[in-house]
Amino acid sequence: MVAPAAATATTLPGLVGASISPVTPAAPATAAACVSPLLPAVLQQRLSSLSEDQLTDSVAALLRDIMGDTAPRALPDSSDPLSLFYGTHTQPFSLEFYIKRVAKHSGASPSALVVALALLERWGGLSLCELNIHRAVTTAVMLAAKWLDDVVYSNGHYASVGGVPSQGEMNALEVVMLSGIRWNVAVGVEEFEQWEREVVRMAACLDRPAASSDRKRRRL
Repeated sequence: MVAPAAATATTLPGLVGASISPVTPAAPATAAACVSPLLPAVLQQRLSSLSEDQLTDSVAALLRDIMGDTAPRALPDSSDPLSLFYGTHTQPFSLEFYIKRVAKHSGASPSALVVALALLERWGGLSLCELNIHRAVTTAVMLAAKWLDDVVYSNGHYASVGGVPSQGEMNALEVVMLSGIRWNVAVGVEEFEQWEREVVRMAACLDRPAASSDRKRRRL
């Protein structure tokens, strides 16, 4: 566990109901740190062929596929633990912007972003939509990094990265998601490879705008 250094003076738009404040970019991971012994190195190293923008844009596109055409739902009752994930209305910034921020400032490895996709699809209790995707992404990336990466930032740091008001609220989001996936954050080799292929394939599709018919994600 490492503590972030002093924050940079970057002004970013905030999540409705919470501020996305300046936060220190995580220290760049070394090549060795990006490869976890929990998964085959050759699978994780394929992601190194993608630039940071290609990776995050691909992850955003796949998340949009998971969400589908689901319209934002009405807010759950405050007694429902899932209500913690919902904002009051859609955000003024793009999902691509948000995922780039999480990837840059969280210190999570590219492989952790892939694992986060698997966890979000696994969680059937939360129907992803524009009202909850931001907190769901931050929580999933944090859980994936804790399982996969050697160096992980604190819940408080992830709260700052994701626009969550406090570490206590980030802790609560973590517990709700863990409960929803039955405390199983492990992703097997086959599942990881499926998602890794989807990320690389989507990145290639996004680089070829004319091939729009290829951009629909195949079902895993």
